[in-house]
Amino acid sequence: MSDASLPPSLRDPRDPREPLSIARALTHALLARSAPLAFALHARTISLGLASSRFLLTHFLNFYSKSNLPSLALSLFISLPRPDVVQWTSLISSHSQLGRPHEALKLFVSMLRLAPPLPNDFTIPCALKASASVGDLGFGRLMHALSVKLGLMSHPFVSCAVHDMYAKCARPELAAAVFDESTNRTLASWNAVISGHVLNTNHGGAVGTFLELRREGLEPNSITLCAFLNACADACWLFEGTELHALVVKLGYEACVSVANGLIDFYGKMEEKNNVLAYFARCEGLVSQPLSTWCRSF
Repeated sequence: MSDASLPPSLRDPRDPREPLSIARALTHALLARSAPLAFALHARTISLGLASSRFLLTHFLNFYSKSNLPSLALSLFISLPRPDVVQWTSLISSHSQLGRPHEALKLFVSMLRLAPPLPNDFTIPCALKASASVGDLGFGRLMHALSVKLGLMSHPFVSCAVHDMYAKCARPELAAAVFDESTNRTLASWNAVISGHVLNTNHGGAVGTFLELRREGLEPNSITLCAFLNACADACWLFEGTELHALVVKLGYEACVSVANGLIDFYGKMEEKNNVLAYFARCEGLVSQPLSTWCRSF
């Protein structure tokens, strides 16, 4: 690739050879989903004698991981003399997010065997997500114990991930215990509980948790509203769903695509065709989205 393909700051060889310039350009490549640009930047990094820069290696590892280039990410990772927790987490996270949970769990085990470094409050949720996706309750419980041992349960990301793992492994009583013991409840924590109830078809629990959230003075977000709508749709609760629709309007979420989809899906399941059509007509003026988005409701 020619220098013309590179960002202006890297085209002139007289520019300062600062890793920060390359890192910024690599961020641009990630946002643009441009693997060729990243390859050009990697080649330039080597030519500038910066191939051993841990700072840049982490950025390239992050790019290859998030760009669904696992072989390149793993090759780069293996070349690292002593991977740090950020580099381990980047690789584990990419495997978990890109549908390779077993590989993510194998990497997590390898990290523990080669410790230090120990996993942190970002590593544990990635591994818990992988564990939940394969329904491995035993491994999930071990990670819960490790989180307690490392003092990470006070981190909202970790407690939410543990709760989500138990909910997806069909152990709602363990999920409830995690929430009850939580000392740092955020809106994400409440959302995880509501979603867990919906997942385990405990629709009454979902509504009850939503009402408790409101009594605590918290304002729901789009995730909360969608979870509540799913509960109402699955339980065929027309009154509760229409009440929530009023709250959606009050909070200004009608223009949110996910909430609008949830409402149309809810009215469709209630066989309220007139409400579906009326709301669909209203949404066309609120949400900038292709018509195909709504077709599943008809």
